[in-house]
Amino acid sequence: MFKKNRIHWKIVNLSKTAATVVLIILIHLLFSFGLEAQGFLKVRQIVIEGNHYTRDHIIFKELDFRSGDTLFLDKLYNRLDLNRKRVLNTGLFNHVEINVTDWDVEKMEATIVIKGIENWFYYPVPILELGDRSVNEWIYQHGAALNRLNIGISFMHINLTGNADKLKLTFHRGFTQKYELDYYFPYLDGKHTLGAFFNTLYVTHNNLEYITRENQLVFTGKDPGKTHLTRFRMRFGLQLRRNQKYKHTLLAEYHHKMISDSIVGLNPRFFQLNETKIRHFSLIYRMLYNNVDFNLYPTSGNKVFLELKKEGIGVWEDLNYFQLTAGYEQHFKYNENFSTQLKLKGRYSLYDERGIPYHYGKALGYFGDIITGYHLYVIDGPHYGYLQTTQKWKLLNTNYDLGRNMPLKNFKVMALQAYLGFHGDLAYVYQPWQTEHNPYNNRLLYGLGLSFDLIVFQNYFFSVEANVNHLGQPGIFLGGSNTFM
Repeated sequence: MFKKNRIHWKIVNLSKTAATVVLIILIHLLFSFGLEAQGFLKVRQIVIEGNHYTRDHIIFKELDFRSGDTLFLDKLYNRLDLNRKRVLNTGLFNHVEINVTDWDVEKMEATIVIKGIENWFYYPVPILELGDRSVNEWIYQHGAALNRLNIGISFMHINLTGNADKLKLTFHRGFTQKYELDYYFPYLDGKHTLGAFFNTLYVTHNNLEYITRENQLVFTGKDPGKTHLTRFRMRFGLQLRRNQKYKHTLLAEYHHKMISDSIVGLNPRFFQLNETKIRHFSLIYRMLYNNVDFNLYPTSGNKVFLELKKEGIGVWEDLNYFQLTAGYEQHFKYNENFSTQLKLKGRYSLYDERGIPYHYGKALGYFGDIITGYHLYVIDGPHYGYLQTTQKWKLLNTNYDLGRNMPLKNFKVMALQAYLGFHGDLAYVYQPWQTEHNPYNNRLLYGLGLSFDLIVFQNYFFSVEANVNHLGQPGIFLGGSNTFM
């Protein structure tokens, strides 16, 4: 009886073992059949060409595949194109191609060749720039007055040692007087994940925006013999980037600012009440998740942004507030020519009984936070939120060989894309003080617009937009950006 039970147990155990082996074989066959049916390619090696100055690791850092990886054929084109755009996002190349070569059909493996035309890295150029916050404000509100321009010189190298490190030296005079040194080195460690940057800035203003009325900046007017504002800043920061998508930044800043007695008389809350000087440290943390296809003009993917800022850390009592800013972008690409963009962004502030001084209370109308239909207005306040929607329709996508007409080798191939954009925005800014002469605070704002957008050399963006706001005020406005800003 004992032997019979023992034999029975062995048979059951063997049956379970056989079933497990059969199951493993079936899973392997199904997986192999799926690979064969879908089609795949093994990356034998990755060859980089055309980077005469840029180090290879800068390009490899942008890729989401390595030698030995398997790429599915049905997704091969889109994946290689996404990686091509990631390399372009560095701003180090004017043109990038990714090709598959030396294809071994039997082994289903090939070589990936990345070929680029490097950008012009150093720009010792004269400065002729606006002192106003935008070209639209300069034209419409100040009559394109030449005395509101800054003239000087700037030296910028966007790839100083071949490691994508950026050096910028700036000096200009005119509407404002500025001296600035900025250096960023992206890779301090052997894993190429930790970078550092340093900035120091000294600026003086003879013509200063001292208050906001009717949601427009009011200036003192230029007083040649008087300085209304002096600003000094020193900044040190670390940046952690473990992969292509995530970036963490930590900043420590020191600020020292002084204003004239006349500014205090015009706006006692420009700094703290009736104060002519302010000193403080700032601590800032930023997180960026960037999964868009092309930073300058994205049409697919998404982006998440978070900033925590503490102004004043107890060394002096001049300033004390905390701000949380967060944003989200989603880009829906329906086909090669049509896409939709949604962007949400908001800010919440905590402050003591003194509130936030006027000089630090900027919200919408600054730093790229422009609402359609409100290009000529600024809306100040500690809290804000907005929603932007854009429909993008591609009109043109081509490369022009300029040949002998272009003496600079780096710019002989001009990539050119053109889009038509339809914009619809909503916004709200809460302002608990200085609201009696600013009707756009504490109310819902909305605008509609139509734009023609142009991307040149993969690095420069230009836009002309016709729009209207909630009051029915129409306007035609200019915009632009580049990968170096």
